[in-house]
Parts: sequence; structure tokens; C-alpha cells
Amino acid sequence: MVFRIWEGTVAGTYVVHGETYLSPDNVLWWSKGGVLKGQSPARLAFLRQVLEDSPTVGIDPIDKWQSPQYAGQAPDYYLVYLGKDVSSSWEFLLPKQKLENGLKFKVEVLETWSMTTTPVEGLFTTKKKNDYFFGDKDGRVIPLPGKPYVAVRIKRVKD
Repeated sequence: MVFRIWEGTVAGTYVVHGETYLSPDNVLWWSKGGVLKGQSPARLAFLRQVLEDSPTVGIDPIDKWQSPQYAGQAPDYYLVYLGKDVSSSWEFLLPKQKLENGLKFKVEVLETWSMTTTPVEGLFTTKKKNDYFFGDKDGRVIPLPGKPYVAVRIKRVKD
């Protein structure tokens, strides 16, 4: 469920948490409210904190047709949800919308299941890679934990 809510959020949709666990009082959360059960509520609270720390105008899909895993406010803020991909690294790539050479960014890796945020050392500087993406001028990659459900948060550093 947490995976689907992250995917929906990055896609620009409104996703809700619903439960239908049988309980002694016969109250279903989705119809009456109450206490959420399971491991999802804490992880959804982590997502909420990520969204509260995003630009005040919110996040929107950056390029829903070519790069649906990117959301944010180009060229200043990106949230990239890698979902079920299990990788040990991710090439710093940003869709071309509103980008130019020489913009600087700091990066954080968010483990959405363990609810941790790890800053990546150094700054990434944009350079046009092809007709669709900008990469890091030095071709740097971002180290990942090799687990599913990871997001990358990228924030522009203005001079």
C-alpha cells in the first residue's frame, strides 16, 4: 500500500489509506475512522513529512509521459520515486524542462520503508546529456542502498 501511495503521489493524484480489517467492534476504518493498524501509518507519516518539506506550491509531475517517476517543481525541486527497483546506484538525471547547464543541486536518498534520509556528499552540477535529460557535468552517480522503495530528493542550490 505504501508503494502505491508513493507512486500515486509522484503521479500527481490524491491517494488515501483505507483498511478493512475485521475488528471486535465491527468498525471499518475507511467508513468510521479510528486507529490505523499495521506498518503503513508510520511510513505514510514519513511521506507526509517529505511533502511538508517540499515547495509550498506542492509537487507536480515533471514529465508524466517520458519520466513518470519524477515529481516536483522544475528546476528547483525534484522527488524521484524508484519504487520496486533494487539498485546500488542511480545516475543523476533530470528531465530537460526548465533546466540549463551549470545549475547546482544537493541530493538526499530517502528509504521509504525504514523512513531514513541520507544526504549525498557534494553538489551535482547540470550539463545537457541528450535531447531529454541533463546529467551531472562529471557523470556522477548517486549511491543507493540496494533495496526497493527508495526515493531521491534533489534540491537546487542557488548562488
